[in-house]
Amino acid sequence: MKCSEYRHFIKPRTGRGNAFARDLDLYPEKWEEAINAIGSGKTKQIDVGFCKTLTDQFYFINILGLGFVTDVANTAFKLQALGHLSYILGVLYRTISLKPYKLKIEIDGKQIERDNIFAEISNTRYTGKDFLMAPNAVMDDGLLDVILLNKLSRIRLLQCLPKIFTGEHVKLKEVECFKAKKIKIETEPQKLLTPDGQLTGSTPIEIKCLPKALEVFVK
Repeated sequence: MKCSEYRHFIKPRTGRGNAFARDLDLYPEKWEEAINAIGSGKTKQIDVGFCKTLTDQFYFINILGLGFVTDVANTAFKLQALGHLSYILGVLYRTISLKPYKLKIEIDGKQIERDNIFAEISNTRYTGKDFLMAPNAVMDDGLLDVILLNKLSRIRLLQCLPKIFTGEHVKLKEVECFKAKKIKIETEPQKLLTPDGQLTGSTPIEIKCLPKALEVFVK
């Protein structure tokens, strides 16, 4: 499927993180390089995530999150007038009210159940501005990276969060990492989703990777 066929499904959004662009080695402060990339005409084919809920379906190119990460984003959105401080306040508020939920996830046919804090389905390495959520993700390998943070205490969560900036969190005992072509997720209770930074949809969901389905400009 050509990229033009996706323009009706991927909603354009001007975000603050530019995580997807960062995985392409493009940065807001170096906007001339992005213009030159378009001018050069050099492109590459990347994977696209497709998600189906009970009532909707959509595509994502960066990440899809649920649980703590989505709760923080939801709180930060309500406080967006405070800028980046909104995320700090979101983390603190959601840490105070932290409660694990039941997660059933099927990864390429393998089923596991966990007391989970958050789940991220990543097509790229970065999420937000500086979070190296999935350090081993490759956007054109035909696979999505699944990052699970399982049950832990509030203090332990605050101790672990800084490691997301360097990708060292994937070595923690509470974190599990998988690569998958197809994923099914059920939670109790239902969880709101954040596909590419938007707040939309809820579990249960089915996700699959569409290999090299989108063409993008590169440096």
